[in-house]
Amino acid sequence: MNKFLLIIGMALLSLGSSAQLRFTLVDPANAQITIQNFGTEAVDIQQYRLCALYEYASLSNSAVTVTDGSLNLDGGAAVTINWTASIGFNTSASDLGLYLPMGSFASAANMVDFMQYGNFGQGREGVAQDAGLWVAGTFLEGSGPWMYTGNGSESTIAFWSTVGGAGCTAPDACNYNPMATEEDGSCVFIGFPCDDGNPNTVDVIGA
Repeated sequence: MNKFLLIIGMALLSLGSSAQLRFTLVDPANAQITIQNFGTEAVDIQQYRLCALYEYASLSNSAVTVTDGSLNLDGGAAVTINWTASIGFNTSASDLGLYLPMGSFASAANMVDFMQYGNFGQGREGVAQDAGLWVAGTFLEGSGPWMYTGNGSESTIAFWSTVGGAGCTAPDACNYNPMATEEDGSCVFIGFPCDDGNPNTVDVIGA
């Protein structure tokens, strides 16, 4: 009886923590996915499941390889995996869903995160809309990679951006661009004339 209650308790803990898990980097060309735990409690995601164009794999599946980090995610930690999917998670158009360890893939209650690219109407788009994670008919364009820009509680395409391009890559600059991968010399630092037109910006001088 105690063992049964322990299993139920662990399942409830997993459900409570799941809302803090998010895809933060999706790179189909390199079959790479990063998942971050935005919560404060550790979450073991080994048995969580991926879904792309109705192709499924648990994170402990042989088709999934951890390349950085651990599937036992501490609060704030991230793990990067490679998923060698056969059909889903391709380089042109697919959905990508993260699911709890158990339950139907058709149930919104079991979906933890979702994104889609290349076209709308992919795989489990309808489930993602029911879960409040995506808006049907929206998709990320281009070939990626894409980065999640939300705070962990925010969802939908509004919180995704293409990684790459030129911009300011210095985190301590007023105009730091976390999406930029190439420094273009545009960085403006505290003490420099810095006015982005928003008087509420913290580091603005002379606004």
